[in-house]
Formats: sequence, C-alpha cells, structure tokens
Amino acid sequence: FVKRDNDYRIPLQFNIGASYKALNSLLVALELEKNIYGPFRVRFGAEYRLIERLLVQAGVATGPMVYSIGIGYSHAHINGNICVAVHQYVGVTPGLTLGYSF
Repeated sequence: FVKRDNDYRIPLQFNIGASYKALNSLLVALELEKNIYGPFRVRFGAEYRLIERLLVQAGVATGPMVYSIGIGYSHAHINGNICVAVHQYVGVTPGLTLGYSF
C-alpha cells in the first residue's frame, strides 16, 4: 500500500512488452511501464546465445537509469543467471537466479 493524502491506496501499475527473435541466436525485448505514483519507464534488453547452452544478456531501463549485464546457462529444464546491475541511486547490485521449468 502507498500512503497518499493521509489515505492508504493500492498501487496500480500497467506494463506492456514485446520480444523479437532477430536472429537464431539473438533475442531483443522492450517493455513499457507506468505506475500511477511513479514515472513512465522504458526497459530494453538483449540476449545472445554464444554457444548452445551459454547466454549473454544486457539491458537498460529509464526512470531511474539502470544498466545490467549477465551470463546465463540453460540446459533441458534447468536454467540460471549471474548478473550485475548499476542503479542510478542504489549503485552496484549483484544478482543470481536459478530456475526449473516444467
């Protein structure tokens, strides 16, 4: 909840995005986001498959500016990513994801 004018309100956010496989080994994505209490944001990212299971990812977001880069691994149902993001106000933030898809 967000407190506005001495009243608690539920935040509302709208997102729309699309991705395009530009090449067999290159995926690009774009997302537009608007939170009713925050600025309009644009996110852009790309993922390049170096070899069959190894991916390189990079992205940028506006309002506030965030730059990110990472390496991913994907095999059968298991995937993982190691990344680092540089946030305009927060600074450098590392990240790690592990996933399993059914």
